[in-house]
Amino acid sequence: MLNIAYSKGLKNVAILDVCILAFGYLLRIFYGAILVKVPISNLLYLTVLAAAFFLGFGKRRGEMQKIESSSTTRKVLEFYTPEFLNHNMYLAMTLTIVFYSMWCINSVPFVDNIIWSVPMVIIIFMRYSLIVEGVSDGDPVNVFLSDKPLILLSAVYICYITAIFYFV
Repeated sequence: MLNIAYSKGLKNVAILDVCILAFGYLLRIFYGAILVKVPISNLLYLTVLAAAFFLGFGKRRGEMQKIESSSTTRKVLEFYTPEFLNHNMYLAMTLTIVFYSMWCINSVPFVDNIIWSVPMVIIIFMRYSLIVEGVSDGDPVNVFLSDKPLILLSAVYICYITAIFYFV
């Protein structure tokens, strides 16, 4: 139902458009937790929410950059400014890193080495941000798949997390 409301007009309401996209990420986490019958901590929800805002504002930023080279644009971009998108993108990135760090410290006490994943997350976000600020449309899939160092950093992070949860 939310998807229909988004398609019918909410996608043209500044900030609400990104809120709805972010809520979609939370729903995926919520339903995934129900399916695998694993409780999700509040800090993990906050981490995912902040990361979703980062990705959403980054996408809008990329779309705004494309306006200069294209005549087609989203109506909602009329309400955004580059400064607003930059500030909120970096606020969301900062909150993501803070919430993730807090999750590592407070929610996973039985895994001592998880704290060492925080620098990896910071570097991944910095690399992602570097790409979004360059010549990019801001689409998370395109950004990720177009950059080999970002793929490598993410693979190292995934291997590290997998190793400390399942093999240590």
